[in-house]
Amino acid sequence: MIIILINCYLWSPYLITNRLIFDKVKIKFIEKRYVSINLKVRRIEIL
Repeated sequence: MIIILINCYLWSPYLITNRLIFDKVKIKFIEKRYVSINLKVRRIEIL
């Protein structure tokens, strides 16, 4: 039963677009964090 629900969730077109948008946002957020971590590391190296 749960598997069927998951399949419906994954293959519903509306939810697929939502997941794509969510993934993009997540990726941007992760990139921002990664960049900020890099900057901190560089500052430490400069110091």
